[in-house]
Amino acid sequence: MFMKDLTKFQLKCEAALLTTLAATGHHLVNRKISGKSETYITGQISRTINEIYIYPKEASILGPKIDLRFKSSDYETSDKLVNAFIKKIMTLFY
Repeated sequence: MFMKDLTKFQLKCEAALLTTLAATGHHLVNRKISGKSETYITGQISRTINEIYIYPKEASILGPKIDLRFKSSDYETSDKLVNAFIKKIMTLFY
């Protein structure tokens, strides 16, 4: 899997995530690009055991007692989905 396999949404969402994490002194660890039928990004927020998944049109935060999914069908635009995803990360972890 390569960066060229990622969608514009995935690139935008990951960039927003990395910028937000850096601003709070955290980073994405164990980042991988995986998938067979669809390509997705996965990783963990530093100093937590929570996992992040960024799919072609959606994102998720998973961990103990956390199962949050941000689906494109729930938002008017991909920008609104990214903003909701980042806002939730900020309220959960910082």
